[in-house]
Amino acid sequence: MHQWQSRPIHALFCLTRAIAEQPAHADARFHLGEVLWQLGLTGEAKAAWREATTVAPKHLASWLAFTEACLASGDAVEASAAIDAALALEPGNPPARTLRLLTSAALEDPNADWLAFAEAVRADPGLVAAPARAQLIATAVDRTAGQPGQQAFFEVLASMPARVPLELLASLVAHGVEPSATPAVVASLDTALDEARRRDAVPGAHDAFRRLARAAQSLGRGEAARHLPRRMRARASTGFAPAVPLVWPRRTAGRALRVAVLSSPDASSEAIAALSALAGAGHDVILVALTTPADAKAYAASLPFVAQVVIAAGAAPEPAGARLLASRDPDVVVDTVGLGAAAGPWLAQRPGRAIWTLADHEPPLADRCVEASASAPPRRWRRSRAGAWRADEGGAGDAMGSRSAGAPGRRCRHGTCGLLGVDRRPARLCPCPAFPRAPRMGCGRSGSRRARPRVGARRGARIRRGAGRCEPARPGAPAAASRDRAGEGRIRARSCAPRAAARARPRDAPAG
Repeated sequence: MHQWQSRPIHALFCLTRAIAEQPAHADARFHLGEVLWQLGLTGEAKAAWREATTVAPKHLASWLAFTEACLASGDAVEASAAIDAALALEPGNPPARTLRLLTSAALEDPNADWLAFAEAVRADPGLVAAPARAQLIATAVDRTAGQPGQQAFFEVLASMPARVPLELLASLVAHGVEPSATPAVVASLDTALDEARRRDAVPGAHDAFRRLARAAQSLGRGEAARHLPRRMRARASTGFAPAVPLVWPRRTAGRALRVAVLSSPDASSEAIAALSALAGAGHDVILVALTTPADAKAYAASLPFVAQVVIAAGAAPEPAGARLLASRDPDVVVDTVGLGAAAGPWLAQRPGRAIWTLADHEPPLADRCVEASASAPPRRWRRSRAGAWRADEGGAGDAMGSRSAGAPGRRCRHGTCGLLGVDRRPARLCPCPAFPRAPRMGCGRSGSRRARPRVGARRGARIRRGAGRCEPARPGAPAAASRDRAGEGRIRARSCAPRAAARARPRDAPAG
């Protein structure tokens, strides 16, 4: 009961107790795997279903769940053995036949019977209703594109777009763009796009929205082409945002501008040509190639610049892999793939201090869209804020000469520590009136002029440490000073900004 009332933790305790009392209870082990899967513990869920098939070899539901878990984890060989055991128990079971087809597609079996599967879906649309199973079917369709019987399957999906999961809607629309699509599929594209726009952005749907957006752009459906990318970016940026920022609070040492390029062999020729501005510019270039490790080196050699570091991230980079790039503290990440690759979750990790795109990404996944021409990038890279993140002449590690790394301007809680990182000028050190012995980091807005605490006219005052008195910063600004009761020469400046810093000891106070 707890499981169906969205109380998985309570259900976990109850099922664990039931298994302890009856170790051979197959239903309890099956539902335990479901609860673990609901909690995101896929490995533990797979182990629970494996134990259920061992304890009760004739429990069909455990075999089917174990097969789906194996397919989701990429273990097609073990999934094939599990589904064979399930079909031996009940050869005509529709879910078992569906999983048999998916397993054959995962093993790239050319004899997968898509025509029989299409007839099964026509008779029972619930076979593709579950999101996890729909994702497996969409992956199988992409892996075995063009096999006999797939046209019939797409026609079945086109006849009921309102009952098709979002992942399969993306496969349907992507197939409808191709010349081999049948007239029935082409006629259903507008209905399928309208249905996709009404769907909620459920977890894991970002890639489906990306594929739908690309198809809408190819079809020239302007409204869908504007709406669907926004759904994808919103889902990726909120669902994959890091708990803490990956980049350092301040820029690490190094005078050269660090540029990371996210690229793939499918990137446009205009974007690749624009990257020629990196050749001979004196930047530290890092290439994140959306290829396999075996192809990354050859792809890097084909680009018009030399990358000091090459990272092979795969066709769909994992969000956790962004930490590897963030550890090198790039000043700017240049995206050249846009919606052409499933890199939205990776970009949502913010592995660089700024993200620019030469493709079609927009905020919040990209900070700026740069024109993909050979002349625009060098001009923008010289005059942009990213160029100001480089170290100053005084040295990158020295606080007197380092820049503020683009950090947002903030006030100290005492109110007297000024602003940090509000402009591109070198940050400077000057004494803080509230703490005479501690230096203060000023904003340096006026260049060589000494930075002052930002306080109001009525409360602004400057303490002269040598004279032991409080002098108003402007004529007419009230200031009051009084001796401490113990006679230690402390001066209370009531008109200085914060109460927490209202006391200060003069160094050369006259003897009382």
